[in-house]
Amino acid sequence: MISIFCNDNDINYIDLYELVKSFYPFEEIQCINSVNKIDDDNYLIEIRLNDNYCIVNAYINYQLKEKVCMDFKNTLIYRDVKTTKKITVKKALYRLLNKLTQIDLPWGILTGIKPVKIPSSLLKSGLSKESIEDILVNQYYLSNSKAKMALEIAFSQHNIIKNIKDNNYSLYINIPFCPSRCSYCSFPSLPIVKYKNIVDDYTDKLIEEIKAVTNFMSGFEINTIYIGGGTPTSLPVELIEKILFNIKVIYPNVKELTVEAGRPDTIDFEKLSIMNKYGVDRISINPQTMNDSTLKVIGRKHSSEDIIKSYKMAKEVGIKTVNMDLIIGLPGECLEDVKATLKKIEPLEPDNLTVHTLAYKKGSVLTNNGEYKLSTSNMIEDMQNECIKFAYSNSLAPYYLYRQKNMVGNLENIGFSREDNPCIYNISMMEEKETIIGCGMGATSKIYNKNNDSFKRIANPKDITLYFERFYESISNKIETLKLNN
Repeated sequence: MISIFCNDNDINYIDLYELVKSFYPFEEIQCINSVNKIDDDNYLIEIRLNDNYCIVNAYINYQLKEKVCMDFKNTLIYRDVKTTKKITVKKALYRLLNKLTQIDLPWGILTGIKPVKIPSSLLKSGLSKESIEDILVNQYYLSNSKAKMALEIAFSQHNIIKNIKDNNYSLYINIPFCPSRCSYCSFPSLPIVKYKNIVDDYTDKLIEEIKAVTNFMSGFEINTIYIGGGTPTSLPVELIEKILFNIKVIYPNVKELTVEAGRPDTIDFEKLSIMNKYGVDRISINPQTMNDSTLKVIGRKHSSEDIIKSYKMAKEVGIKTVNMDLIIGLPGECLEDVKATLKKIEPLEPDNLTVHTLAYKKGSVLTNNGEYKLSTSNMIEDMQNECIKFAYSNSLAPYYLYRQKNMVGNLENIGFSREDNPCIYNISMMEEKETIIGCGMGATSKIYNKNNDSFKRIANPKDITLYFERFYESISNKIETLKLNN
């Protein structure tokens, strides 16, 4: 057990917890309000602040093992006093943990899911690339490679973000049904075989919700639409067409329309043709791996050959952009397995590639079942480097990046695209510079307030029964929040 104590209430314990967890991912960690509340065999991290500096001590069995002292003046980042204290504490804590473990975290003190927002904000302040990279490495303790990638992505996103208008918004539509549940997944998805009797009703309610919110957004201009899940293509073809037909009628001028078609066992020529007919210009066909034995382990009911056939079919139909998702760190896989996967997808020349690092998600079979042999942090980093090298050699550049809790190796998910072909919705979601309206079970709306550059989150119920029961209440909540923020 590792206990964390801090004598300053301005310091967020969540930030401290997440940083300690990055160094000790499999240890139990608690935050305490008194150093007297620990056992004799406890590992205590004690943080004390005064007006000018902070001291971080590490005790094991009440014996001081390591100590770091840092002056607030050492944090050479222009921020308010409270934030400067927070950053300095994290820097001191990082140095302490680095001394104890000899581990260098690739993202340094950053524990949030959107690290690119920092170089993006520094860019807006007028700093040069060299100055920003120096801040990322020497103040936030990023590795040189992560600092360069974050900065490259911030620059690539800048031209897209500046074209987002004040009255733009995007729409996320959630189809929560799947043919089966993958072992790494923790999303609130529903097996379509079990819930086949309600898919028609769900589709009708979904369309009603889209129309209701759209009527209120009449003074706004749609930017992008993303249909995710779940696996949207698990729906029968007539329901897919019903949804797309209504979208076409309501939003004839949408700039980008994406459908997650992740599972090749849910795709056929008819469904792809319907998507192309109604203007879907981006889909995802997600192999995760091209190793057939791993596909079985993670609960996929298709082969690597099915993935290849589906990809070629999508291109034959006329879908403009096809993304492929990979996951590194899947059970039993090593670097050679990742290389084999990349070799198999290379002839397909995917338009976009998203490389996910496996995360231990609460509620997933992978997390709950300890029998799977998972990759080590060093191996994960080698896998990711191999994917990055593959992307660059195939003219795919990074355009968005995000992190999740409990990722193996404290790494990240990276989206790559060919020149001038990124997914605008993904960038919009990461940078949070426009309202995102979420429709469907479990969908989250993020209402943007341009006056103070903030947003308000509103989530639909994650339970299908509650989604139906609270349907009109959820719509009213979204509309009222929109009124207050615009």
